[in-house]
Amino acid sequence: MCIRDSIGGDTGEVDGNPPPRPNKGFGILISNNAMNTLVQNSTLGINLSGGVKVSNVNKTYQEDEERQITATIDSNHIGYHWHLYDGWTRLAGTAGNGIHLDKSTDVFITDNYIYAHEVGIYIGGEGSEHNQIDGGLVRKSSKQGLLIENSKSDEISLAVYEAGSHGIQLSQTDSICFLPTLSRENQGAGFYLNKANWTVLQSLKLPNGGKQILESSRNNSYGLHINDSHDLIISLCEFTFNNDHGILVDGGSDKVEISAPYVSDNSGIGIYLLGSNNIQIHPEKNDSLYVNSNTNSGIVVENAKNVKIGKLNQASNNISGNGQQGILIKGEQTDDVDIVAVNYIGNNDAEGVRVDNGKNICIGGQAKDEGNSIENNTIGVLAQGTNTQLSILNNNIGCLLYTSDAADELDGVDLGGRRI
Repeated sequence: MCIRDSIGGDTGEVDGNPPPRPNKGFGILISNNAMNTLVQNSTLGINLSGGVKVSNVNKTYQEDEERQITATIDSNHIGYHWHLYDGWTRLAGTAGNGIHLDKSTDVFITDNYIYAHEVGIYIGGEGSEHNQIDGGLVRKSSKQGLLIENSKSDEISLAVYEAGSHGIQLSQTDSICFLPTLSRENQGAGFYLNKANWTVLQSLKLPNGGKQILESSRNNSYGLHINDSHDLIISLCEFTFNNDHGILVDGGSDKVEISAPYVSDNSGIGIYLLGSNNIQIHPEKNDSLYVNSNTNSGIVVENAKNVKIGKLNQASNNISGNGQQGILIKGEQTDDVDIVAVNYIGNNDAEGVRVDNGKNICIGGQAKDEGNSIENNTIGVLAQGTNTQLSILNNNIGCLLYTSDAADELDGVDLGGRRI
């Protein structure tokens, strides 16, 4: 079945705006395994339950059987550039979801413009999987721009602007992959990942050397918030000018790799690891790591375990120009933190590296090329706290090293609170 039409359209004007003629339910409802439906080049006004709903359209596959698209929603305009009126009263955002997938598989959504719904695009329900969003723009949702719940193996590339809550939210999902995606100017976080396991956020390199970027910027909260999630890869992404931390990883999150990020000009901390474990932050072979010009510290590790910052034989690291420390490590539960081969920790307004408690912390390493360059900070390395266990090995430190009287041994040498 193919639909190309105007649904919930308009004639005439009310106070210079077209009056609504909404349907009370969805503009289009596709259900009960109505396979191979195409909705294309249609205009859907503000229908009260939402724009397009796909419900219980799914297929079971045998092992190694090739998957097939069950429905396509392509190049539609869902919602107006103006607000919904009831008489003379504004009711903006009272319509349901722009596109709503419920218990459906293999739906292909591409190049739609979705404006002023509760949730721009919703994907969820038991058995929901292998859906794809390839391009399109969601604006001014009263709640999330994109919400995915209880789904798996979906692939997303999308632009979300000006949502009333998080731009993009995942909850209880598995194996969701985000390719170049923009999430900007939302009232919540750009990305909020809650119990979102095996998630990938990744920019793409082009053959000509350019990139298609995954970016989260100018949001009223975090650029990226990872809560109680495991096995995530964040690669070549940008988190800038957010009104709180650039990246927050908390809630016991585990096995998170953040490679070659660009995290700058956020109003909080650049990257904040709180109560999380097995975290890697590093550049890639040909792509640098930048954590610059954040209002607070560049990177904070608090009550986290097995954290690795930097990596040998990769492109450069640059942690500089932050309003507090370049790297702050704290919390009595912090254990096993390595800072290795960071080319430049410098020009931060406080210490280059500050350690307030924590066990098995190493700045540098046994090999000469595992050292860090720590320069042009107020103090190069500050170590304090009665439970601090810290080694500083093979670094180039252009500023003062200070250890408080309470600090434990530094690489087998008790510095006794002296400046050296």
